[in-house]
Amino acid sequence: GASLFSTLDSDSNDSISASELSAALKQSDNTIDQGNTNQIATQALNKMIAALSEKYDTQSSKPVGKYLNTAA
Repeated sequence: GASLFSTLDSDSNDSISASELSAALKQSDNTIDQGNTNQIATQALNKMIAALSEKYDTQSSKPVGKYLNTAA
């Protein structure tokens, strides 16, 4: 299966933009299956990444890189 990163990086530019994150969240909200724990885990990760992006004030023009840098 595809890694979480490559799944979120829909334009394959080695970074995940806020718009890519929100598209992934919308898709996971629409396709969630209670019996599919992998999907639920992916959705939880997506929400965590989105929350981190918001916390660190990521604009859609500033992509989140391959590694989130949380240093102040």
